[in-house]
Amino acid sequence: MYVVIQKLKHKKVNSKGSSKFIKTYSYIDFNGETAYGYRHSEECFERTNTTAYKISIRKSYREKGRVKQQQWSLFTVSYYDLLEFGLEDFIRDSKVDLIVKESGISTAEFWDMVYKKVTPLVERIRLEYEATDEYKAKCKNDKEIREYFERECKFREEYGECFYNHIYDFYGNLMNQELLEQVKLDKKVRDEYYKYYQNKSSYQSDSYSNYYNKSGYQEGNCSNYSNSDKKILKKIYKTVAAKFHPDNGATGSEEVMLMLNRLKEQWGV
Repeated sequence: MYVVIQKLKHKKVNSKGSSKFIKTYSYIDFNGETAYGYRHSEECFERTNTTAYKISIRKSYREKGRVKQQQWSLFTVSYYDLLEFGLEDFIRDSKVDLIVKESGISTAEFWDMVYKKVTPLVERIRLEYEATDEYKAKCKNDKEIREYFERECKFREEYGECFYNHIYDFYGNLMNQELLEQVKLDKKVRDEYYKYYQNKSSYQSDSYSNYYNKSGYQEGNCSNYSNSDKKILKKIYKTVAAKFHPDNGATGSEEVMLMLNRLKEQWGV
């Protein structure tokens, strides 16, 4: 038994190839905020190669002194599809089972025979494709997308926020300076909040006086925040205070309010 590859020509031109570049765009999200995304360009490379390949298996045998052949057609595939799909994608399992049963070979022998014959063709096509402008553009697009996600991941690790695509566009250009400053300030506030709880075991919280004397804060400290920072901090204070005020039965906490009021004094708001 052996595999036969027949070269054919499609009457129609193959489908469009990869996009030529990545486009960035802005949109309004569900909260009514401006965000930035990306998509592949509608302009694609034209694939003009109309070559196709018909892959078959043949078996020669003798019957009454005469040489005869039995043939099983496996699949017909376009030039580009050989690059983008695996051989298993073109052959149904039922067809493989039928050929194995009729030919007397094992499934492993079937696939070994097919791959040994077709793999050199796939590698030749791959080398031809990698010399094209389409392949170079695809590599560039893939690299840009990978770098975008790397920047987004680094942003999340730094600030623990998911606002990256509201602050930067696909290419990393800063689009919202005000929101970036707010995110940085939010992180600073959270860090102070977490620092307080990390050192909580060294504080005495049985009374406001003891908390004040041992918390590490001192009267008369000057605020290091700008006026624009203070406006944002005031909003943060009001939001957090509304949630943890003792009158709020669901989430109210005197302890949190004590700490929040001390932070408010340090912020100078």
